[in-house]
Amino acid sequence: MTDLRANAGGRAIRPASVVFGLVAAWLLAGHGLAGTAAADEPTRGQVLVPADHVDPGATFTVSGYDLDEAATVRIEVVRGDVRAELGSASTAADGTLDVDLVMPATFPTGYADVHVSAIGVTWSTTVLVGARAEGPGGANEINDEVDWLPWSIVVAGAVLLGLVVLRLARGGERAAP
Repeated sequence: MTDLRANAGGRAIRPASVVFGLVAAWLLAGHGLAGTAAADEPTRGQVLVPADHVDPGATFTVSGYDLDEAATVRIEVVRGDVRAELGSASTAADGTLDVDLVMPATFPTGYADVHVSAIGVTWSTTVLVGARAEGPGGANEINDEVDWLPWSIVVAGAVLLGLVVLRLARGGERAAP
């Protein structure tokens, strides 16, 4: 081999092609690209409302963990253009928060965001303001009606399986001498 080409299966391979392929594979694997994570964004902490829903005028708890340690936080509830200041509190030395607040009686019902803000950081969660109505009669009504569709499918499947087994059994009888 007098030139800088290798032979692979009757085809000449140029060194530039090999280098280009390796660089392309390295870039596609993500090693040559800078990460897109923002360094100043909060990457930890969670807040939650441990309730199914909160009625207007009712007391509820906002909890949090992995927040800024021993920080004063401001808490507000937001729904669209409506904002209501709920109060302020301090996180514990371990970064946890447990505070009881009152939902304003005039706050509109529906899903809203609860924001817990410290200097430069905001954590949020979603809460349902007002009663949860999951069906025609609301959350407190129990539906005593039986849904017959699943039972019909089970019975039809059992009948079909029985017919298949019967057919196979009769086919086996005919094959016997």
